[in-house]
Formats: sequence, structure tokens, C-alpha cells
Amino acid sequence: MVKITATLLAVSAALTPVLAVVRVMPLGDSVTAGGCWRQKLYQKIVAGGITANDFKFVGSQGSLFPCTGTYDKANEGHVGWEMSQIPSALPGFLKTAAPVDVVMMLMGTNDVWRSRAVDKSMAYYAKSLEEMKAAKVKELVVAKIPLCNKGGCESYTPKYNAALADWAAKANSPELKVTVADCYKDKKFGPPDNAFNPAKDAQDGVHPNESTGAQKLVDCFYEPVVAAIKAAKK
Repeated sequence: MVKITATLLAVSAALTPVLAVVRVMPLGDSVTAGGCWRQKLYQKIVAGGITANDFKFVGSQGSLFPCTGTYDKANEGHVGWEMSQIPSALPGFLKTAAPVDVVMMLMGTNDVWRSRAVDKSMAYYAKSLEEMKAAKVKELVVAKIPLCNKGGCESYTPKYNAALADWAAKANSPELKVTVADCYKDKKFGPPDNAFNPAKDAQDGVHPNESTGAQKLVDCFYEPVVAAIKAAKK
């Protein structure tokens, strides 16, 4: 009887699906690499009921600055990078961190700062998407970038974000779902949207400060990233 019970338990365990940890790659430039908004986002996701056993952040980089509490420091935030640098580097990033289920992407601040052609930036997004598909990424959460007040930011950011939203709508597919996190909100700085205001929310006109700026990035990413984690878990 004991032997039969043990056998049944072993069979049951073998048939029970193992729910893998969803691997989330934060991808971007210095806005992703620095500050503590990733830490705050991670902790808010855990506080919302998705445990540390359900997901983890992945990537070859750590945090540039110390942040409080427990969180995954891993990311692919690269200081000074533009969209043109992502497609060729992405296969290596994805292979090293494989499998990557979700990519949360905040990229383009240096493009608008340096007044890069918006159509070329979108072409690099398209190339990056193909690399993600090849690596079997399931979900892409791509952010409209917050406004900055350096270089060409004021004139290029609205054009960039409009083009990005249009690209994301066309790029979305059953193979790889593309969702937009709106960290721009058409410059509606006051209620109810409370968009990122570089005069108040950035430490230098570009990078979010650790109070209001970090929280606004958390707020724009939280719901789409949680939805992506849940979808990738199925």
C-alpha cells in the first residue's frame, strides 16, 4: 500500500506543470541604468501579489546607484546609447539572459536629445523586434519616453512618441504582443495625468529624481508590466 501511494505521488508530481519564473529584461539607456525607479517598480509588483518566485529582472548590468530594500538589480541599461545600437547588441543580451519572456523597453532619450531622424529610430525598433521574435520573447512593453529639456528634446519628443505609438500598434502580433506604457502623456503635467515634468521630476532635466520622477516611471510601467508577466505565465 505504501509503495502504491508513493508511486501515485511520484506520477502526480511528474504530471503537475512547473510554473517557470517569468524573466523580465529592462532595456534602455541611462534612464534605465540609473536611479531607483526599477527598484520601486519591482517592489510594487511584489506588493501587488506577484511574488519574487513568479518573476525576476534579468540582464548583464547592475544598478549604478544603491537603492533600498530587496529587488533584482539586473538590467540592460546602457549609458549614452541610442536606438541605433540596440539591434546588433540585442541577440547577445537575449542569449546571455535566456530565456527572456518579457522585455520592458525605455529607449530614445538620447535620440531626441541629439535630434536623430525619427523614422530611422523606428527602423531600429523594427529590427530589434525581429531579434526578440527570434529569441522567442513573448511580450514587449515599450514606453513613450518622458520629456527632457536638453538639446532637441522639446521638438523631437512629441514626434518620437507619436511615431512609436503608431509603430507599436502595427508591430503587435499573436507571436509577440507589443504594449505601450505611456510615460509621456502629451505633456499634461497637472491632474489627472501628471506627466513627467523635467523641471520638477528630473534631477538634471533628463534623469528622474528619486521622489516624484521615479514614482512617475513606476506608475506608467506598473499596469502593462504586470499584465505582461501574467500573460507570459500562462
